[in-house]
Amino acid sequence: MATMRRYPATLPHRPPTAMHLHTLRLVRIIADPSQTAAIVALLAARGARTCLHSSVATSDPERSRATAQPALTLTESLVSALDAEAILRAVHDELQPYHAAVAYAVEAQAYLREQRL
Repeated sequence: MATMRRYPATLPHRPPTAMHLHTLRLVRIIADPSQTAAIVALLAARGARTCLHSSVATSDPERSRATAQPALTLTESLVSALDAEAILRAVHDELQPYHAAVAYAVEAQAYLREQRL
């Protein structure tokens, strides 16, 4: 009989690793498309020359450009949701409170995946 490894109770107190923070950046924008608007709004509020593109999550770049509202356009480097890290790097400070919670969730998912194997 295999010994079950107990999930460490101290995990939430461990500082998030660079991998967790990188995963958080991608998870925050890709897993929850509603966050895209909030993140880009933060950029605009900070005076960045970037605003929300109405079709940021569209996989077809031509359609994204065609359907964008003139006042709400992303710079070319941020047109695609695949460039999520560039957006999130710009608002890293605003995401700090979420890092530990998401890092914990990422490790919990990895642990559960490991248990299924």
